[in-house]
Amino acid sequence: MKHKFLLRVLGVFSTLALLIVALPLSPVSAAASITLYPNSGPAGSLVNFSIATTATNGTTAWILFNGVQLTSATVSGGSASGSFTVPTTVTRGTYTVSTLGLGSETSATFTVTPSITLASATGYVGDSVAVTGSGFAPSTTVNFYLSGSTTAFAHLNSSSTGTVSGTITIPPAKQGVLSITANDSALPALLRLISLLTPK
Repeated sequence: MKHKFLLRVLGVFSTLALLIVALPLSPVSAAASITLYPNSGPAGSLVNFSIATTATNGTTAWILFNGVQLTSATVSGGSASGSFTVPTTVTRGTYTVSTLGLGSETSATFTVTPSITLASATGYVGDSVAVTGSGFAPSTTVNFYLSGSTTAFAHLNSSSTGTVSGTITIPPAKQGVLSITANDSALPALLRLISLLTPK
């Protein structure tokens, strides 16, 4: 009796073992990571990326910025690299840069910062200087400051996409190299330098 019971138990274990072996194995996703150089900058910035992955050679890795496909790179020897341009229409903030096509996707963040550009790097007090900018909060007032002053000397309104365009007048200041920053009450734009010339 004990012998028959032992045979039945062994039979059950054998059946279970066969069932386990017969189960299909789930494919193991290829791990990946992505690094951005730089990981912050104004809209329109050129960004280099490097992907480390165990995906097979020839696999296409698509690069998405905030869910929008920008470019792709081909895996070779466990890595893929390339570059993309941050869309000029994005406003200030932190965005996700992600991959698609590697099996196990990865992502990193890119912070869009405001930026201003002056049409001239030199000028006199009272001169009007054309200025353009991007990455500001949409439809808001952008204030301009000279060399660390807390009092704005000029104001421009940003567009619905966060860009600014117009002219500013250089306020009274001592001759020398001065800095101009622009701020929409949040993050300041990258400063730009202007050389103030001697009076005309």
